[in-house]
Amino acid sequence: MPKGMAKGQRFVCQNPQCGCEMVVTKASLVEATPNPRCGCGVEMKKRYVKPTVTTLQIGEGPSFTSTKETSHDS
Repeated sequence: MPKGMAKGQRFVCQNPQCGCEMVVTKASLVEATPNPRCGCGVEMKKRYVKPTVTTLQIGEGPSFTSTKETSHDS
């Protein structure tokens, strides 16, 4: 099920003569089509955002050792 538009999303008109851009200021609460249409009639696309690369640092962060002690009293 397609979600509605989220606050902060940016859309750009694909018509080079138009160049209109839109920023969503309030999230949609209903299902929406994948891409809105510009005033000129052309479908708008989400603006490209270059992905960021993160690295995993081995040995850092929370420890996943168990603190539960088991006793074998007989």
